[in-house]
Amino acid sequence: MLLAASLVSVSDWAAASEIPGREAAAIAIAVNEFKKIYAKPDLRHYTVQLSRKADELEITFVADSPHHALKRNEALPIGPSIFGPDMTYVVLLKRLKILRYNFYRD
Repeated sequence: MLLAASLVSVSDWAAASEIPGREAAAIAIAVNEFKKIYAKPDLRHYTVQLSRKADELEITFVADSPHHALKRNEALPIGPSIFGPDMTYVVLLKRLKILRYNFYRD
């Protein structure tokens, strides 16, 4: 699964190569909702960060920065990456329901 290879930060799990089924289902829900808000995001250009707090899983999609050399008079985008927006979803693990979401900012 592409998402498993992109995990950056995993807390409360024995190994990054193992994800409990409920957390995997929560990630799948977040991916589906992300696709509704931003049509066809290319997850190959995203890092997925996870943070668990009690019975909630926070899933953040962070777009990569462009990797090309800037041309003269060209600037990096001020807003979202050229690959799309950064988004955070908070999923209630007991009911596998999105509690809230927002555009992520550092």
